[in-house]
Amino acid sequence: MIACAFSPRAVSGMTSSQPSWMEVGEKNLETMDKLQKIELDLVAGVVDKDMVASCMAQMRGFYAPKVSLKMMPHSKALTGHQSLCQAEDLTIDESFALIYKQFAGLKIHKGAHTHVALDFMSGGTTIIVSKIQDMSSVDSTGAEVPGTRHDNVGFMTIYSFDAEGKIAAAEMHFDTLLVEDMKKRAAQHEKTVHQHHHQETVHQHHDHQEAGSVIEVAERNLATVEKLQELRIQMAGTVIDQKMLADFQEQMKDLYAPKVSLKMMPQSKGLTEHQSLCHKDDLTVDELFAAMYNQWAGMKQNKLTFPHNAVDMKLGGKVILSKNVFGVALTDSAGVEIPGTTHDNVQLMEVCSFNDQGKIVGLEIMFDTLLVENMKNRAAHHEDTVMKAGA
Repeated sequence: MIACAFSPRAVSGMTSSQPSWMEVGEKNLETMDKLQKIELDLVAGVVDKDMVASCMAQMRGFYAPKVSLKMMPHSKALTGHQSLCQAEDLTIDESFALIYKQFAGLKIHKGAHTHVALDFMSGGTTIIVSKIQDMSSVDSTGAEVPGTRHDNVGFMTIYSFDAEGKIAAAEMHFDTLLVEDMKKRAAQHEKTVHQHHHQETVHQHHDHQEAGSVIEVAERNLATVEKLQELRIQMAGTVIDQKMLADFQEQMKDLYAPKVSLKMMPQSKGLTEHQSLCHKDDLTVDELFAAMYNQWAGMKQNKLTFPHNAVDMKLGGKVILSKNVFGVALTDSAGVEIPGTTHDNVQLMEVCSFNDQGKIVGLEIMFDTLLVENMKNRAAHHEDTVMKAGA
């Protein structure tokens, strides 16, 4: 028996031929008690396929043949990191697969069920469970990801039972922003670990190579960078517009891999409506040049020099760093330089990464975003002034 407050009026409304909400509720509460004991015995550890399979094997008999699962269906935090859902008519296997998809890689250090409440207005068929868990994300080795440990994370689940006392629906509520942050940190951690491992592997590999092979790779990639620079020097003095970009792209496209990453001051605080900074992977060559055009359209390079091209020897000659120095101005729609936007000796750094075939797979561009911001602000003000004068 359970001790709970209830409305005598609600009880008097029941007919003698129907089970009372207390009778229905007690039966369903017994099922919930069995489920919670199984859960507490099994879920202390990493949420992986083995854990989910163990839970499902012991819990299968408590569920109806078809189940409804709602997991924060109205959350605004649905991203590539989360697998929130609102699904009907799922088998138990499908239901547990969706739960695994959402929580895989999280480690439950300990948990406790704080409240098990019976909704008597449902006739005893709805039970609301509250629990807290200490959680963190773990990487592929099982090590805890820094910054992802959280204690006393709250979860609320609403279980609905059918006439046979089987779970027919579950609705889960939790802090999606907290889970989002954990998963983002875990994804970044995995990426960093992978890159570090890759760099170590490359370094170790080249330690066993003849020095000449590294030099050959570096010289080949330097020749590609110098070819790009020669083409850019030929186009100095012209305004960056779509025609100029199309000509440039036509001569350069064979130097790039089919997919390229572009990082253009991704951490800058100067990202406004005036700039198109980006940090994107898996761009086609067309998309790469379009992204650069969005940033530099309307600029005129009056002179251009490349005082330094340096090889990162630790990466086997596959990464070339270049320093660009140029004079630049923004032009209006008539091609006339806009007052206050001319700057000499503007510094720009480029990091160019190559694959084994000598094709460019990554480009990182660093420059003074505040200087460019000021130029574009002046250009926008100039265009507004010209338009008003024409009106």
